[in-house]
Formats: sequence, C-alpha cells, structure tokens
Amino acid sequence: MQLLVDSSAETPITKTFHRFIGHSMPFGHLLYAKKTAGYEIVLANDVDVLGNMLDRLSEKNRWYRDFTLEALSRGVRETHRLFSGLPNVSGAGAAGD
Repeated sequence: MQLLVDSSAETPITKTFHRFIGHSMPFGHLLYAKKTAGYEIVLANDVDVLGNMLDRLSEKNRWYRDFTLEALSRGVRETHRLFSGLPNVSGAGAAGD
C-alpha cells in the first residue's frame, strides 16, 4: 500500500496532530514508542524464546553468568527494535490485506 500526501499540507497536518495529542513529539520518538508497544504484544513469545536461548548460552561461561534473564530479554528487544530494516508490526500490509 502506498500513501500519497501533498507535501504542502505537512505543516497543517503536523500542527493538527500536535493539538490532538496535546503536545509536540518528534517523529522518531513516536515511531520508537509505537514499535515498543507492537513488540510487547506481537513478539513477546519470540523475545522470550531468544532471551532463554541467550540465557542458556551465557550460563556456559562463568564470566557471563551474572546477566539476568530479564536483562538479556530486554537486550534482545532493544537490539531488534533498533535495527534499521525492521518490518512494520502494526498489522498494516499483513497477509490478507
């Protein structure tokens, strides 16, 4: 799906959006927040599996045993979220659309 928007309308649309949410928010921060929400719902099980795999791997070396499962899972989430080529997890463009 491709969305075409008149670039001259960017400023009025942005002002309307900021008025609607009640404050100004940089697009990068909004994108990060929405990806965070998406990952917490859609990829929760996958993150748990990868976190457990990383935990088992870290337990094999005594120098890395002090990492908690939560810290390792958080690292998996952050690493995946911050990759530049992340897929859209909002459901848009999913099979069947």
